[in-house]
Amino acid sequence: MEYFGGLEKSKPAVRNPFELGRAAMEAYKWNEAIGHFEEAMKHAAGTQLVALHGLVGRSHHTPGRLHQALASYEESARLAGQFQDKPGLAHALNHVGVVLRDLGKHDHALEKYEAALKLAQEASARPQEALSLNNIGAFHYVEGEPAKALRYYEDALKIHQETGDRYGQAMVLCNIAITLPCVENGKLDKALESCEQALALAREIGAKYVEASALGNLGFLHWDKGDRGKTLGYSEAALKLFREVGAKRGEASLLANLGGILIESGEHEQAIGRFLAAQSTYSVPGTIEGPERYRHGLGRCLYALGRERFVAACVKAGKSKHEAEKLANELASPEEVARRRSHP
Repeated sequence: MEYFGGLEKSKPAVRNPFELGRAAMEAYKWNEAIGHFEEAMKHAAGTQLVALHGLVGRSHHTPGRLHQALASYEESARLAGQFQDKPGLAHALNHVGVVLRDLGKHDHALEKYEAALKLAQEASARPQEALSLNNIGAFHYVEGEPAKALRYYEDALKIHQETGDRYGQAMVLCNIAITLPCVENGKLDKALESCEQALALAREIGAKYVEASALGNLGFLHWDKGDRGKTLGYSEAALKLFREVGAKRGEASLLANLGGILIESGEHEQAIGRFLAAQSTYSVPGTIEGPERYRHGLGRCLYALGRERFVAACVKAGKSKHEAEKLANELASPEEVARRRSHP
């Protein structure tokens, strides 16, 4: 849930561009939204500025402009501290943490989430409390602690249910779905049920980003069930939606997932196109959507196809022959071969 800091009741000089910015966000026109929010800032004050900088942060974050997003969220946090706005500060710190996570700085991200949780609880700011709990859950999931993650997710879901936040419910249900099978074997059907609930909620409220996430998770879960057809269908649908909303991180992750599925199916030429597209869409070193992941997949394709067919597939996917030859040389180096062997 967004934090608006009283923008809905502000004077027309602030409210009108704010509403135009919100409409642009709903149409996934992120640069247009930023322009409207910056216009509103010229006449805004206090918590309104806290919220507007946060909205600019989101408008940079979704299309993958991480450093601009971080600067906007940090400015939102600075202003929230200045105006003693605990809910606004909790909201900003949560999002600072998410950007730090996307930059691979997980421990620093957790510090922000925990600080946000404390502030939200002090201020009885339930939406920000739920957001913090969800983010802490995600941290523990990535750290290989799914049972701990699930407890945080369940606490976040309870708050979203109590406050009637359907967007929040859909988002957390999506996270619960992907976590359940990691907690206990035999939870796959329950995970699918949770993911279907998330998908239905997201469609009801028109939350396309969460809808895309749910579709992507359904594809992942059906892969565990051995249903390749459903996996590909859900994954392609998710990819289309991530592209529609301009969510670069989600798009790249789905492309890499599809590349992995195609490798397992023996379709290495098609997999190469997916990995190359992912690499050019969103790549942050040291993260799950980093170049290491794409190079690992491409290296598997090189090993399976041989150099000549690998280069031809790269050219077909849009690389020049010179670039394709160079990539094959790099992937065939002793260092790359050793890396692939240590990461099956």
